[in-house]
Amino acid sequence: MDLPDIIHIDDIEIAVAEISDATVAACVASHPTLLLAVEGIRSQRRRNEVIATCAVVRHLFGNDAHLSHLPSGAPQLLVAGKDSGTALSISHCEGMVAVAWRKGSAIGIDIETPSPRVMRVAPRFLSTEEFHACHNDLYLTTAAWTVKEALFKCIDEEGVDFAKDLQVDIRAIIPGKECRYRARAYGREYVVATMPIADKILSIILKQST
Repeated sequence: MDLPDIIHIDDIEIAVAEISDATVAACVASHPTLLLAVEGIRSQRRRNEVIATCAVVRHLFGNDAHLSHLPSGAPQLLVAGKDSGTALSISHCEGMVAVAWRKGSAIGIDIETPSPRVMRVAPRFLSTEEFHACHNDLYLTTAAWTVKEALFKCIDEEGVDFAKDLQVDIRAIIPGKECRYRARAYGREYVVATMPIADKILSIILKQST
């Protein structure tokens, strides 16, 4: 596959790579053992996502790098079978995978393609105030979803109610521009960055405010 694009933001690095049948076939041709990661997975889209993600991880961290999962479900980066001490977050959307990492504290990332589906489910993940602040705008609504998904991945909580427990300052989001602002989860404040990536929207949790 083509080398992933690398985005540097503060102490975080983000690799963004295309997912297609052609790129996945190239990954498997170079590393046939990648097929082991998708044994039992029937969905071709999901198989492509897993193979592409594993290929990106190997490219970034070496052939001894593998993905596992913590009890919470969060991804864990193993190198030579041992925990690497690297915080990792992964997101997929149509045709793309994003992998974020840094040494130290947890991070969360989400990337989405704006689509009418997001508008249909908006009342489920936005508070009434947030819903009205979006003004039925597809970019703002999708951005709010990516922030809440990224927050959910970053925090260690169960039973999260996206509409009640996670808050986003919709007014701080600038459509089509990279912007930084604050979001909240269970009363804790976090610094978040949102940016357009091609025809998609990416949000990442940078740090918890002190």
